[in-house]
Amino acid sequence: VPLLALGSPRDTIAPASRCFQLARAFGGSDKRLQLLGRKAGFRRSYGHEGPLLHRAAADDVFPFLLAWMRARTGE
Repeated sequence: VPLLALGSPRDTIAPASRCFQLARAFGGSDKRLQLLGRKAGFRRSYGHEGPLLHRAAADDVFPFLLAWMRARTGE
């Protein structure tokens, strides 16, 4: 099963390092650990709720998620 783990550099509730530590425990060959921040090519460095609720997410994070899912479904 494909695994996409998202972490945000400004997240103090669920720090990226802990999210990625949990994701590494899962098996599988299709695994991606993605930091949602400027250094990774996103428009901003998000906090906890930003990847879903920030107005920039619709043009920044959502297209990334859609492309990742489409690459695995053949659409």
